[in-house]
Amino acid sequence: MEEVFRDSNSSLALSISTLLTIILCSILYIPRKLMSGKKFMKGIHEGMKLMVPILTILTLAWGIGGITKLFQTGEYIGNGIRSANLPTSILPFIVFIISSLLSFSIGTSWGTF
Repeated sequence: MEEVFRDSNSSLALSISTLLTIILCSILYIPRKLMSGKKFMKGIHEGMKLMVPILTILTLAWGIGGITKLFQTGEYIGNGIRSANLPTSILPFIVFIISSLLSFSIGTSWGTF
C-alpha cells in the first residue's frame, strides 16, 4: 500500500478528480433543473477563482520538494545524523527539530514531507 501512495501522481489525480466532479455535478444538476447551465458555469468560474491561491501554494510546494530531492537534502541530513552516533532515544526529537528548522528555512512544511 505504501508503494501505491509513494508512486502516485498527486497532481494528475487532483486534475482528474476535479474534472470528473464537474462532469458528475453537471449531470446531476442541469437536467433536473436544479441549476441552469449559465449558473452552473458561473459557479465553476467562481470556484476556480477561489482555488487559484491553493493551486499556487501546491505548485510552489511541489517545486520546493523537487528541488530538495534534486539536491539530496534528505540524504545529506540523514548521513549527518548517522555519523553523529546519537542515542536512538533522542532520535525522534532530533528529527523533529531538524524538520522544523528545514520547514522554517524554506518556508513550507510540504517541502520536507
